Amino acid sequence: MMAARSDSMKRHTKYPILNEVRGSGMVWIVEKKVVHHMFGLGFERVKIPVRVTFEFQMVEGAFSPESLSTHIVYNRTAFEKRYPHVNMSSLENSIDNTVRKEIMNYLRDCGYIVNDRDSDSSL
Repeated sequence: MMAARSDSMKRHTKYPILNEVRGSGMVWIVEKKVVHHMFGLGFERVKIPVRVTFEFQMVEGAFSPESLSTHIVYNRTAFEKRYPHVNMSSLENSIDNTVRKEIMNYLRDCGYIVNDRDSDSSL
């Protein structure tokens, strides 16, 4: 049986962490996502699942772009075995770009980034 929500819980936004962060100094947030990267080989498009763990700092309720760090995991060995002719550095750069775009979209959707000046073009 679920307990009824109190009035204080009803006032929270869709993203309760923002309510906790505002005015409370700094907080580190760690998120995990699976991103699907589409890699075109000319004759075939390959969908590569990529596990991403990223963390960032909220300072005074604002996203701190310089604090963003990511950890990317995908099955490189299987990809190399299936497609030995592919330039792996090109694939890695392509995956990095996709992950960066997905993270920035996620941060915007969650309200961590309010406008483009909050995001850093060097991410």
